[in-house]
Amino acid sequence: MDTKVTVFEIDEADRIRRVDEAWLAFAAENDGADLVRESVLGQDLWRYVAGRDLRLLYRALFERVRKARRAVAIPFRCDAPDEERHMQLRIEPIARGNALRLVSMNLLSVPREPLGLLDRDRSAAESDRPLSICSLCKAIQPEADRWLPLERAVVELELTGSDPPPALSHGVCPACVDHLEDATRLAG
Repeated sequence: MDTKVTVFEIDEADRIRRVDEAWLAFAAENDGADLVRESVLGQDLWRYVAGRDLRLLYRALFERVRKARRAVAIPFRCDAPDEERHMQLRIEPIARGNALRLVSMNLLSVPREPLGLLDRDRSAAESDRPLSICSLCKAIQPEADRWLPLERAVVELELTGSDPPPALSHGVCPACVDHLEDATRLAG
């Protein structure tokens, strides 16, 4: 398996201070052509993190990693419309100061028929059925207390038709909140 690893670093104020060539290539391959070194260096990381809940959880995790000086790894999905990608993010303190290194590793990629739901161009048309998607595991929330795995939600909610896919708002499902909170406790 071709394991792809991307690395970027943030300073003590969570500004991006370094991105590697693999990170730049991954951004370019995934509709991030505007994410070039010159445009991201010095930028606040949080402008690139969708969803208030995810930002709060990551801030808490970063604080714990900095305080304990101990790395932590969390699983997440970073799907493309035509690919299911299971990844791991390792957050580690850098030797001096409170800077952090974030290392993403693609553990498993599975090709699939393209999902219009994840296509930025198609979702821009936005239907009148907004849905919340978990920023970490890609589960979909069709109702207040119910989350479905992405692939099951596409079938069950009939999201494969030619109608514009629903608008997606980014959140974090309860299972991923629990997982991140556990990771935060372990880091401290």
